[in-house]
Amino acid sequence: MALNEGVPTPISVQVSAGTLGQCRDAAERIVEAVRPIAGTADVQIAQSLDYPQFDVQVDRTRAKYLGVDQEEVAQTVLTALGSSVGYAPTIWIDPKSGTDFFMGVQYESNDFKSLDDVRNIPLSLSTADGPITIPLSNIATVKRVTIPGEIAHYNIARVNDVHVNVSGRDLGSVAADIEATLARMEFANGVSVTLRGPVEKMRSGMSLLGMGLAVAALLVYLVLMAQFRSFLDPLIIMLAVPLGIGGVLAVLYLTDTYINIQSLMGTLMMIGVVVNNSILLVEFANRRRAAGLSPYDAAMSAAQVRLRPILMTSLTLVASMLPLAFHLSPGNEAMIPLARALLGGMIVSTILTLILVPCVYTWVHRKSSLAIG
Repeated sequence: MALNEGVPTPISVQVSAGTLGQCRDAAERIVEAVRPIAGTADVQIAQSLDYPQFDVQVDRTRAKYLGVDQEEVAQTVLTALGSSVGYAPTIWIDPKSGTDFFMGVQYESNDFKSLDDVRNIPLSLSTADGPITIPLSNIATVKRVTIPGEIAHYNIARVNDVHVNVSGRDLGSVAADIEATLARMEFANGVSVTLRGPVEKMRSGMSLLGMGLAVAALLVYLVLMAQFRSFLDPLIIMLAVPLGIGGVLAVLYLTDTYINIQSLMGTLMMIGVVVNNSILLVEFANRRRAAGLSPYDAAMSAAQVRLRPILMTSLTLVASMLPLAFHLSPGNEAMIPLARALLGGMIVSTILTLILVPCVYTWVHRKSSLAIG
């Protein structure tokens, strides 16, 4: 319930207005506008709007003249259609068992087959000549009407909810098309339209994960800067991050996988591993430079010596995540975007890191050496 806030469909368009008529009119227009959008299914208003009802309008003047008030009329109609338990409950307790029983008055049969049967419900009158009965139609008009089956409220305001299922397309693109359609529509003053449901939580979750990726990259850089006591070396190490993100995007595009919370989680996991590979190269190259080698020789030596541990780490991760990247069994659908993002980032970043990081390391430190010299 926390994920979808009680909404049974992925997308819910909530319409809020001052009156029930405005709510209904706006909701029906939205249903007609959203149905043609590709990927939508089962577009409908959540609330029951046309609930059948008998509307009894009492002529108060005539009823008062005959000595009948509206309360008596309502009680008579309730008794005819149900029983008197609804307005005058009487409880009898069985002295032997102690069981409570509701007692009330009701008709022998409350089966009304037509509107005329309701109009002919007898009303009891007290006259000078004694009690008599008159039909309900003498003092009231009865007609069939429709009313809202329920009146929903959200933050006190009256609302109607248009529920939209998604089929054949990703949730994000369908939600974007619905928002574009709503933006083109004009509503009466006082009518507001809001997108609610899991799509809202998905967007907030993805924005939080995006911020998490940026914060993670910044924290990694700050920690590396403290460890290496340099501004340049951490930047060389962080070069593996955009390379890995490029691999993630390429694999997701080639496999027709959407960018979602799971794929972002896989990207976050990938960053930690590829940065570790880059650290191995730069740290070993710094040691070789301290031993007296040139930047070029130090970078080449680091790439040769650290090739095996980097490949072993990457291949182990690839082998463990590869089964999760395919739909091999029911239930693993949620892990597919995560596994594919992690695999794409790892494979591309590992290959490019072994090539580009030594090149950038050589270029940066050769320039710094020339500047010092």
